[in-house]
Amino acid sequence: MATIPGGVKVAGFISPSDTTDEYPVIDPIYGIGGLREVPDIAARDAIPALRRRHGMLVLTQNNLIMWQLNADLLTWRQFSSGAGGGGGGTVNFPFRELTEILIPGISKLPTITVWLEGFDAINFNFNTYLFGAATFNQVQQIVMQETQDYTATFITANNTLRINFNDPQSGEIVYAT
Repeated sequence: MATIPGGVKVAGFISPSDTTDEYPVIDPIYGIGGLREVPDIAARDAIPALRRRHGMLVLTQNNLIMWQLNADLLTWRQFSSGAGGGGGGTVNFPFRELTEILIPGISKLPTITVWLEGFDAINFNFNTYLFGAATFNQVQQIVMQETQDYTATFITANNTLRINFNDPQSGEIVYAT
């Protein structure tokens, strides 16, 4: 087990030296649950199980999307505070290693885009390749690419969107509300 550099082992209440001290006393990366920020979805998914708590919020810095951890402590949904707005917009629905996805509670037939993770990322220079529908990480690799290889069904009886893949896939569904 590795020690944490710069850390101070404590067994009680932590506070700054006085009320005017401006230095932080904690780093959320080592906490459990709560609110934290990470570079991207891969870093979000790498948060250790013992540091996860149902309902915790994580901001992915590469796309400025806030995610909330579901009760299974494995899957995430895009966080919505329910404040403001007035209807309309988009929802991002991330998924991992699934062949079927059911998204309930959709009031009308949505417009959807399905993005799949590129597990074999391709290095490239932006001026030498043209990509019409892909997202990229900070080291110029394809992270997710739009796909048309799925079937989508909207079940009007219970307002559920069903997406099916031939093989298990990971990625994100974006749909209009």
